[in-house]
Amino acid sequence: MKRALLASGLVGMCALAAAFGLLFAGCEDGSGTVALLLTPSSTTLSGRTNTVTFTVGGGTNSTADSGLRALSLPLEWWVDNPALGRIIAAGGTQATYTRTSQGGINVVRVRDQYDAEGYATVHQR
Repeated sequence: MKRALLASGLVGMCALAAAFGLLFAGCEDGSGTVALLLTPSSTTLSGRTNTVTFTVGGGTNSTADSGLRALSLPLEWWVDNPALGRIIAAGGTQATYTRTSQGGINVVRVRDQYDAEGYATVHQR
């Protein structure tokens, strides 16, 4: 009886260990990441200027030789206030924002696959 319980416990522990192995397989360490930097970090759109293209940089807090990871594509782009403008094109490390006719301040945000984020402000007149 004791052997049966011991064997049952070992099988259960092995199954649990295998489940954890499958759950965390393929995960990469995102340590060393910092905020993403958008260029320009702030811009003003007025008159006939209706679009701006943002470029993302950052993603590590040291040099490329440090072993820390770089910016990780694909990126997710969005705006805080879609009534003021939207992202009309995005690819690689760039995205183009276009404004509506409304004035105000909008925030363009970006996130990489490791949840590092950055933002830029758009002043619309």
